[in-house]
Amino acid sequence: MAAQHQQQRKPATGAAARFVDPFFLVTRGHSYERFGISIPTLGLMKDTKKTVFKQVVLDCNNTEQGGPFYIDEIALAYPLYWTDVERSKYERLVREVLSTLDDACLSYVRPTIVFHQECLAAAHNLFSSITQSDAVMDPITESPLLVTIDFGGHTLAIARGGTQVWEQEIAAFAVQTLEKRRNVALPPSALKDILRHFHQDIKRSRADEIGDMRLFYEDEYGGHILVVPAEKAKLCFWKAMREPLRLSTTEIFEAASLSDDVRVVVYGGSGQNSIVQSKIKAACENAGVKPPYFAQNGSRAKETWNVVNGAAYATARTVSVEEFIRKGAAFGIRKSVLKPGARTSDKCPAVDWKSDVAVALDSRSSKPYRTWCTGSTRMKIICDPYLQAGAGKKSNTLDIDRSYDLLELPQPSQGYWKYRLSLRSEDNTTKLVIRIENMGKVGTRVIGTPIQHSFPLYVDGTSNSCLLDVDVNDEGRGFILSENGQLTACSPEVIQEQLQQMRRAKRVAGAKRTKAPSRVPGGKPSGHLPPFKRRAPPHSAQTQARAESSDYTASSDSDIGGDHCGLRGTSTELGDVGQAFATSSSRTDGFRFAPYESLKERGKRCGRSKDDT
Repeated sequence: MAAQHQQQRKPATGAAARFVDPFFLVTRGHSYERFGISIPTLGLMKDTKKTVFKQVVLDCNNTEQGGPFYIDEIALAYPLYWTDVERSKYERLVREVLSTLDDACLSYVRPTIVFHQECLAAAHNLFSSITQSDAVMDPITESPLLVTIDFGGHTLAIARGGTQVWEQEIAAFAVQTLEKRRNVALPPSALKDILRHFHQDIKRSRADEIGDMRLFYEDEYGGHILVVPAEKAKLCFWKAMREPLRLSTTEIFEAASLSDDVRVVVYGGSGQNSIVQSKIKAACENAGVKPPYFAQNGSRAKETWNVVNGAAYATARTVSVEEFIRKGAAFGIRKSVLKPGARTSDKCPAVDWKSDVAVALDSRSSKPYRTWCTGSTRMKIICDPYLQAGAGKKSNTLDIDRSYDLLELPQPSQGYWKYRLSLRSEDNTTKLVIRIENMGKVGTRVIGTPIQHSFPLYVDGTSNSCLLDVDVNDEGRGFILSENGQLTACSPEVIQEQLQQMRRAKRVAGAKRTKAPSRVPGGKPSGHLPPFKRRAPPHSAQTQARAESSDYTASSDSDIGGDHCGLRGTSTELGDVGQAFATSSSRTDGFRFAPYESLKERGKRCGRSKDDT
């Protein structure tokens, strides 16, 4: 974020703040533009990085663009497969370069460095434009599942393929062919020409088949054309793209098994190739999802800016924890129920998670949650970022489809338990306070000393989620709290559990939509006869039917123990099986779900009605 100053450099407010474009850095590309910068990856020389940052300093001091500005935040986008090790190295490298520059725009404050996953940064860019987001998301029938596929060379390197491998194959062919023909080494400038035309060719190609590639280059003797035969071009293409296309197809089918409404967005240079696009279209058609949206097809002059702009938007619009909650976020306690056929005596009983989750904490109040636990019950804290947003009637239950998991709590023993969430400000930090009380099997008094934990919170701008600000690696799976108060990463089985429940919810929802309305027993087509009327059942039968209906549709067994005439029956838990579950979590392996409402809301706050140019 850059900020305007007159006598002193201080943050901009009002119109000035709205005018200023955010300053940001990402890992791909080699160009810069105004306050948006894209620098190369870690291997380039220090002098090159200093040259880039020197130009940034000049831009920040350019009064014709509203300056001078100071830099207080730098957004770095990184590939999904990077670990803390790569991110730490990258941050040290950027800090080292910044320390060599002596200018007020850098020395007034120590810039904060914020990291964003490339795929989610690209999604932020997509939803910054109403035109682009409408092209992908309309019409909306339910909360869609967005799948972003990046066919950029750097991203696909982890998939053992992609543009980089394709380029290497063409380069090897060019060197071998031309040096044999020339009987001398190929000049670097000639190879650079060949590869530049190669990248232009693969993006411009609109052929259904791979044919000869004609690549222009110049040497000391003038201009020439290198012809790559069709057979060789096919070998190079499939060596580079076979594995990425296989992975893409797998992910599309996986997403289709989780939701009836899947939207696929394709980024990256190779994503502009007609062969790649045809394969992705075929995968979407075979999986039964809507046709893909190719973000590079005229949406941006430089594909790198899809990530660059998104990283800037995510950083510039990140809010404090207090504002996040004030804008409508709400927290709740979600309880597990046994799957059909599972028993509490099982060593690891299979569970589903209830869909009716009451608000336990929002900007207005904190409400205790009291429930009966069987000994195999599991509890977790979830958050709905937009539950209370707007001026309409406030809701008392969370929207599961757009909620995400914050923390799984220690597994309670059999009996009644009471949970209470609250917020506490301490040393400029907002903490989530969790109070847990064992109410015993009768539920009338507290057994032992209440348990209390507190954890600092922060708002992650990439996923627009309020998360725990702790120095523990959750390995992308979320946190679980042990009985002694220690945080650890959830097991991999938790992710599979979520995905299986989403698949089950989809199957049940599909069955409900396709099921034909049941015919009234005994009723026959009446034609000209008087309409058939059923006799009213006896009073005892009506009473029994009401009792069964009440037991099945109970929203919770939270206040019913084992001594309440057996009303806490299996059918109560079965009533929750198959309810729609599509938690949009930013912490799952293989998928990075970002709620559509979250990204759409950010697009509205951007205040744009058409594409950026």
